[in-house]
Amino acid sequence: METNRISYIQFQQALAAYPVFSIQDIEKIYPHFDSRRLVEWQQKEYIERLINRWYRFKIALNTEGGIWWAANRIYSPSYISMETALSFHQLIPEGVFSVTSVTTSKTQSFTTPIGVLQYQHIKPKLFYGYSLAQINGLTIKIADFEKTILELFFI
Repeated sequence: METNRISYIQFQQALAAYPVFSIQDIEKIYPHFDSRRLVEWQQKEYIERLINRWYRFKIALNTEGGIWWAANRIYSPSYISMETALSFHQLIPEGVFSVTSVTTSKTQSFTTPIGVLQYQHIKPKLFYGYSLAQINGLTIKIADFEKTILELFFI
């Protein structure tokens, strides 16, 4: 099959396991994928560009867990922490309007159609104290309660 002639339905079925996907993910499945199809599908509002080289299906990520999963994936290595983790651990009653993660990469912030994704740098030796949580069938890396408190006070 010529990958530049792939239908949107075929594409969506092949990437169904990826609520958020990168061009790298696409090229693993379709090595000769014509990226002009992404522009076409964005114009038809089938997919949405989140940040450079990262996309989502318009029907995906309508849950908090989906956004957190995307935050883990878009800027890696990272895990959800700080105010967002406090919300997960039910320690703050109000909603959190951005997703805050920690990373061993540089501090970064992205404003995307799914929300603001903020990443705070920590030293590699401090990149521990997180668990894998299952939320709506997605595996999320999120700071443990104690680590969340430490990061709030010391980062």
